[in-house]
Amino acid sequence: MQKTKLFLLFSKLSKWETNHFEAFLTSPYFNKRKDVIQLFHFLKEKQVKKEAVIAKQDAYFSAYPKKEFQEKEAYLLFSYLYKLLEEFLSLQQIRKDKALIKLYTARAYQELKLSKGFEQKISESKNILNKSNLRNSEYLRKNYDLENEYYNYLGSNQRSGENNLEALGNAFDIYYISEKIRHHCFQLSHQAVSGKEYKSKMLDQIISIVENDVAYLEYPPIAVYFFYYKALSSQDDDSNFVKFRQTIDEFEKHFTSTELRDIYLAAINVCIRRANQGGLVYVSETFELYKTGIEKNILIENGELSPFAFKNIMSAGRKLGKLDYLESFIAKYQNNLNSKVRKGIVCYSTAILRYEQKRYQESMELLKELETDDYLLTISGKTTLLKIYYELEELDALEALLESLRIYLQRNKQIGYHKDVYKNIIQLTKKLVALPAYDKKKKKALMEKVMVMQPLSFRKWFLEQLENKR
Repeated sequence: MQKTKLFLLFSKLSKWETNHFEAFLTSPYFNKRKDVIQLFHFLKEKQVKKEAVIAKQDAYFSAYPKKEFQEKEAYLLFSYLYKLLEEFLSLQQIRKDKALIKLYTARAYQELKLSKGFEQKISESKNILNKSNLRNSEYLRKNYDLENEYYNYLGSNQRSGENNLEALGNAFDIYYISEKIRHHCFQLSHQAVSGKEYKSKMLDQIISIVENDVAYLEYPPIAVYFFYYKALSSQDDDSNFVKFRQTIDEFEKHFTSTELRDIYLAAINVCIRRANQGGLVYVSETFELYKTGIEKNILIENGELSPFAFKNIMSAGRKLGKLDYLESFIAKYQNNLNSKVRKGIVCYSTAILRYEQKRYQESMELLKELETDDYLLTISGKTTLLKIYYELEELDALEALLESLRIYLQRNKQIGYHKDVYKNIIQLTKKLVALPAYDKKKKKALMEKVMVMQPLSFRKWFLEQLENKR
């Protein structure tokens, strides 16, 4: 039975949801079938005992103990409880939205031809919306829905000369402009990583409207996504990113935590892209966005910090020399990592930090203990050992490590384009080791190769070693 839709959905319920679903089922308004309630109690008992495997026949007999098993009847029973569970979950979502409840109540009053009740509920719904801090796209849509409901009410009551057409049109324009720019930003972001091209109709006209009427920028979702679009589409103009960053700070209280997390990640992605093109200022911006987002719990979801965020703030912090902060960061936030990846990431991060602190022996010990399924983490660990061995002039160990790295790259098929990057690092390291002292010609030739190499972090290290090479 564990493969049925009912079991999969039921298994996701919290204890609170299970108990309230029971109250829902035992209400004659929603359900009058005792067999359904008996099936529910059977599933609840299995849920309490955390039994992952349940026979379909056992579930059937919980409702019909004296009958022979019938596949079709079992399917209908399970289906009926499943539909009731879906109805319960949808009602739970609706109950969270007080403004929507008032809107539906107003609609009910309208159908009953009770104008006073309708107008009161519309007013109450608007008050609920306006008292909330939220001014996101959902707020703009609800504001349009209320104007549309009022327009339909005026039309049905045949009030000649009275209408809200201007307010209705404005509400729709604002909501549409907001969503159009937001969706196009998502398309541009996805296009950057997937290569899929999107054609967005009327986008140029929408952008032109906002540029020609700055009053639209008073609406938080329009302002944030307008400057996000500008930052994405004009890589060479830093002013648009500055405005994007300012609008995030100005309007962050007007978005849900989920939306704000997406906005922060959008800003971080812009920064990372520009930092990869050599913009050091964007390394600092990346660090500050992560730091602020984590400290405000914006980037921590259900108590968990993504491994990407953890590794990226470590990377940015290293480049900026924020070693004291990184020391405290690891200690404070390591338990926010998922337990499945925590040990590997903490071991790697601490080892990298010890390397930056020139505590080479500690770094080497940690890197030798590193165990992770993340191949990029493994490679980064090996290349950090490479730096340590070279700087300590442990050339035999370095030679063995380079061969180990070459074999690792050859055997791991999932590495993809990273393979060529790290093969290049191996070759340049061998050339660096073999470079004769005081041979300016060969040193210059190697430096020219280093100047065009990737990644940038290794380019900087190679140039430092060449500078020290006499």
